[in-house]
Amino acid sequence: MLEQVLVTAQKLAGSQDVQRIPLSVTALSSEMLEVLNVESVTDLGATAPNVNFSPNSFTPNVPDLSIRGQGTQSSIPSDDPAVGIFVDGVVLGMLNGANLDMFDIESAEILRGPQGTLFGRNVTAGALLLRTKRASFDPSAEGKVTVGSNGQLDAMFTGTTPLIGDVLAGKVALFYQSTDGNFENVNTLAPISPVLGRNVQLRRELGESESFYVRPSLRWVPTPELTIDLIAEYGEVDGENGLGVKGIQNIAGNAGLPRFDDNKQVSHTNNGINEVTTESVTIDATYDTAKGQWAWVTGYRATDAYNLVEVDGGALDIFQVALDPENEQWSQEIRWSGRPFGNESVEATFGGLLLHAGRQLSGGSTYPCRPAAGTAAAGAGRGHRSLDLGGVRSAELGALRSLDPECRIALHLGGEEHAAVARGELQSPQLRGVQLRDPREPGLVEPWR
Repeated sequence: MLEQVLVTAQKLAGSQDVQRIPLSVTALSSEMLEVLNVESVTDLGATAPNVNFSPNSFTPNVPDLSIRGQGTQSSIPSDDPAVGIFVDGVVLGMLNGANLDMFDIESAEILRGPQGTLFGRNVTAGALLLRTKRASFDPSAEGKVTVGSNGQLDAMFTGTTPLIGDVLAGKVALFYQSTDGNFENVNTLAPISPVLGRNVQLRRELGESESFYVRPSLRWVPTPELTIDLIAEYGEVDGENGLGVKGIQNIAGNAGLPRFDDNKQVSHTNNGINEVTTESVTIDATYDTAKGQWAWVTGYRATDAYNLVEVDGGALDIFQVALDPENEQWSQEIRWSGRPFGNESVEATFGGLLLHAGRQLSGGSTYPCRPAAGTAAAGAGRGHRSLDLGGVRSAELGALRSLDPECRIALHLGGEEHAAVARGELQSPQLRGVQLRDPREPGLVEPWR
């Protein structure tokens, strides 16, 4: 006899048997995630059919998500994904920093196909629902340490205990991971000059990474009908963009030539930077009534990332790109689900969602280019260019109503406001024929000819 698998994909009161809902769902419990050795969001791509999750080739903290051949492969924060990621009911408004470490996860659900009726925008291909483990009134503690090659060290600790009888329980989850990297950088040249004000490193070992997360949570049960979970999280990732690429311009005798029969040996100008800092707070509350359940989900999340990428893949300082995206969002969802007529013939969900997100993106690059005439850098053969792409602020207001099994209706209202300003010191070939001007500094940049 198969074990019953319960899911929350339909946002109904409680959980439903996955075999009784009209959706294509792959559901994984915490035990299954551990058996399958799922360590990050992108590892989930191997657990379900018609699903492809992989780290972005430029920024490994960005997951490239596609379901049934539809998805987004981009590290640009303003690109909206086709697969939405929801953690404890809160959508991640930016994919930068969304390749999360899968520690202390209670369940993961992969929904295939459009999910706009219940989850709003950016779910045309599907959705990924992650639920963290909550505080419990049954005291317990768990620890785990893993040591491996290349300096790998993974450590995790979780502990939960009642604080006030059967009314208040607390929990804390800690996670640490580090590695020295898997590649050897044989470049002997000096590193490039700072990009976006950040110095870069040139080290023998390539791919070093260190991450730390702390997730405290409280569960408050003031009455048998009302349950309130408060979940906070702070995380840091400090590492290198350890993508080993062999460039054609690895010149012997000049900067060191990597062995092409050794797939772990490269010659890069720098070791890259992959940094992410996240802060989040979630309030997940439910109130049971005679005919259904009210749900209240409030979410706040702030992400600050920085990525420096060695694009040309060689030992010469030809093409480097840096991205410095920031995202701050808050959301509020209220819904009721249950049986409005008190029988099992009709089950309904009514609710609304408000999402407000603000993004800021700064970008910089270095490659051969021509400065504007009359500037101090005129006549130079190469230089650095920086662009401030301003902010993107979006607000979304949605209302959802669904009746099963006969009818499903959704009303969605949305608005988006964009503001951007471009500033530059040097003109790039990619902006051929385009004139960028800052109103405060007229004539600073001229078109590329």
